[in-house]
Amino acid sequence: MNNSEKLELHYYFQDQSHTIDAIVRNKCETELLALVHEVSRVIGAKILIEAEPSAEGGFRDIWRAIGENQNQLTLILLVVTLILSRIPVGDREHADLQKELTQLSIEEKQLSIEKLQRDLDTGEVTHEAIEAARVVAESEPKVITRKSNFYRHINNYEKVTKVSVRRLDGGGHPLEDERPVERRDFSRFIIASSDLPPLVIDNAIIEIVSPVLKEGTYKWKGLYDGGLIGFNMADSEFRAAVLSERVSFKHGTAIECVLKIGRKLDEAGDVVVTGYSVVVVLKKIDGFSSSEMPQGRRFKDTRQKQRGQGDLFTQLER
Repeated sequence: MNNSEKLELHYYFQDQSHTIDAIVRNKCETELLALVHEVSRVIGAKILIEAEPSAEGGFRDIWRAIGENQNQLTLILLVVTLILSRIPVGDREHADLQKELTQLSIEEKQLSIEKLQRDLDTGEVTHEAIEAARVVAESEPKVITRKSNFYRHINNYEKVTKVSVRRLDGGGHPLEDERPVERRDFSRFIIASSDLPPLVIDNAIIEIVSPVLKEGTYKWKGLYDGGLIGFNMADSEFRAAVLSERVSFKHGTAIECVLKIGRKLDEAGDVVVTGYSVVVVLKKIDGFSSSEMPQGRRFKDTRQKQRGQGDLFTQLER
């Protein structure tokens, strides 16, 4: 790894001091370096980050980034500076987290990265390559979360009035002008909620391990997707049929259902499940036989009508 560039994080203070709270500095450094790691992972490159002595002028942290491919190294640091300096347009950009997470499908991301890597191997870092890498990186949950965490830590430290991130060459000379982010804009980078819209599985199969046979808010237990889960039975008709013994269970009984999976992002940006809820039971399955539930039949009929109307509207728009 012979190629190197530097990354500078510049804190501006409301006074003339050159000191910073050590815990705040450590937290911000952790998030920024994690962001660099995630961007390099997305691009498919390995880099080494080394800390250098801090500098005055407010307070400046400097890191040397070392990599095997100069184009990849330049692209990673450019994307990081853009992510941390491009002020979101309007509140919707961070409030509607799901919109950011689903901008690109897995296949689209893979194709974009493969093309990007080919371009980097054969030519210079173009504006198109930078923008493509930024879009892919900013659709990653961990990138979104690390950016949010970084600005949350700074926002809670009143001494900082603005902050900037920029690239330096190997000798420490600026490769671009500073693009400071003012304190009034810090909150626009922060995710308002880590909750994600629920994932809805239309034909989930759950093998019942422990049904709830009495009134209350107890959770059912079942086997789903290779693991044991606890879930709420939100289908009141099915629940009533169980309590009145019109529906019974035996070893291996399963249900086909519409399953709603609650999700959120943790502090590291990983998607974690917060809960399971059966919205409607479509079928009860015992071995090779199954019986369709009345509410399941109604649900399917309603869904079919909705899809038919959607197809009609699509044809009319054409």
